[in-house]
Amino acid sequence: MCHYAHARLFSLIKKCQRELNLEPQIEKIDLDLLNKQSELTLIQHLARFEEAIWQAYHDYEPYHVVHYLFQLVKLTNICLKENYVLNECENVAMARLLLYSCSKQVIQNAFNILGIEALDSI
Repeated sequence: MCHYAHARLFSLIKKCQRELNLEPQIEKIDLDLLNKQSELTLIQHLARFEEAIWQAYHDYEPYHVVHYLFQLVKLTNICLKENYVLNECENVAMARLLLYSCSKQVIQNAFNILGIEALDSI
């Protein structure tokens, strides 16, 4: 499930770069466009990654990272299902692409911490 989500995000990002020439540039993105409930929930969860790492370190229990990762994948999949990048106006597409890029990066970081190789395709 987690590998599939990472591969799906990797594919989406590459497709947007290749076909639409979209490359998220933070300074040009209006993050206020990310205002749907699923987007906000995903953003809030992404912000808690450091907390999950700290808890795992403090308790000597890597399951905190695993639990966080499963929740992240679930929220990312919900967001992807409800909020498209393709066929949206460029400003919204860029904001969502940045959000999905962040989600992919955090998934990859969690994999690295757990000693798992992230797959770009399945």
